Amino acid sequence: MAKVELESKELMSACLRKIPGLSKLKVVDAVWIWTEPHSLRLKIKLTIQKEVMNGAILQQASIIDFVIRNQQCKQCQAYYAQGMWTSVVQVRQHVPHKRTFYYLEQLLLKESAHADCLQIVTFKDGMDFYFMEKQQGLKFIDFLESHVPIKVKYSRKLLTADHKSNVGKFKHNHMVTIAPVCKDDLVLLPAALARNLSNISRIVLVKGIGSGIQVIDPFTGERQEINTEKYFRDEFGAVMTAKQLTTYVVLSVEPVLVDSRPSSKKRGLDRKMRVAECVVARERDFGVNDTQFTCLTHLGNILREGDFVQGYDLTTAPWANDELDGPKMKGDIPDLMLVRKYYAAKKNRMWDLKKMDADEYENQLSSRENQAEEADYELFMQELDADKEMRANVNLYKTKAAQRNAQKEREERMSDGESDDEDVRLDELLDGLELNEDRRKVDFEQGEILSSEAAASIPAVPLETQAFDEAQYNPKDFKFI
Repeated sequence: MAKVELESKELMSACLRKIPGLSKLKVVDAVWIWTEPHSLRLKIKLTIQKEVMNGAILQQASIIDFVIRNQQCKQCQAYYAQGMWTSVVQVRQHVPHKRTFYYLEQLLLKESAHADCLQIVTFKDGMDFYFMEKQQGLKFIDFLESHVPIKVKYSRKLLTADHKSNVGKFKHNHMVTIAPVCKDDLVLLPAALARNLSNISRIVLVKGIGSGIQVIDPFTGERQEINTEKYFRDEFGAVMTAKQLTTYVVLSVEPVLVDSRPSSKKRGLDRKMRVAECVVARERDFGVNDTQFTCLTHLGNILREGDFVQGYDLTTAPWANDELDGPKMKGDIPDLMLVRKYYAAKKNRMWDLKKMDADEYENQLSSRENQAEEADYELFMQELDADKEMRANVNLYKTKAAQRNAQKEREERMSDGESDDEDVRLDELLDGLELNEDRRKVDFEQGEILSSEAAASIPAVPLETQAFDEAQYNPKDFKFI
């Protein structure tokens, strides 16, 4: 099945092949007769010749009418029919937020990994992706494995079977479970897993999520990666999540030297990571008390006096007694752990994200749940604002309405010495698909839509009662006012 234009040679050839008995005649001429495009009618003026008797040739011209009928091929009919899927990939993550799926949505949009999906349905704790073929579902799972740590459980259901030819038709189901840890979570590693990771400290932060889980000890700067196999062999969850972060104000930062352990793996330098001694105070304590905290942090390269930073108050962490068993475990837990530099929420961002076309299953969320989802989405946007490496995997689009104001705010921050390498730059943004907001004019003669600038170049003819010379004006040059 090929796509052809109206009144084209290809369409003419296809129409002539539909005329029965035309192969026995000589075609002299065939031309299109113009019809309204919305009429779904095609007309061809056909001139034919045929020898009748004694060398006499008869020539006749006639008009052939064709009717355009909208029809789908069998593959397209099966593609759009409900219940015609043969493979479903159910992606779930059992955490109280949806930031992972917001990030996964942007990865899918950038790589077009969902192009083969028949339907996408969203749930509170995940998404379902439907495919026509099992192989398409397996390809989609391979994409997920390269970006998030997952565990897959496969099952299938028999629909029909031909026992003579030993052929059956199945519906395939892949249950994909994403590891329930996210970026900036505080985790307590199992003792066996910590020993396997060069005897790293059991209390670590999740620095990033990819095909594995990158963790860091914020007090020594030591980093390790937990691959999918190691994680699901010794599974663990988050002790504290991003919703439990407390905002602090940096009072002083002093870099310190930390002796590295002989068993720790040597890694390259990181432009953001450097161990420093930091003195902070809670933001809510300003004007109330003079309580200060001194701690070690891995953010020594990006923190300055007066900056805001978010961290975990470990005195309120829900530790279990059996988890803290071991030599010096209880005494090694500090009171505070700094996690990330805090960037205030921006009202006028100069960028925005596209959203995937998905169906919501039983969308009957309460107002409280809707507010929680909006808060999760805002936290995800703030993470993109503050993480340049994370933005590299996401397509950001310019917003013309807020671009000018956001650029002014950025210039003011730069003039005040508050610029940061993590700020979103204009060269990172893609042009979004936005309609021109200017009023558009229509050329009724040609059915053409003109912009305001193009319409302004056409001479205007005032519709007055006085007579005017019709030959002086071309009807195509009229601008209706």
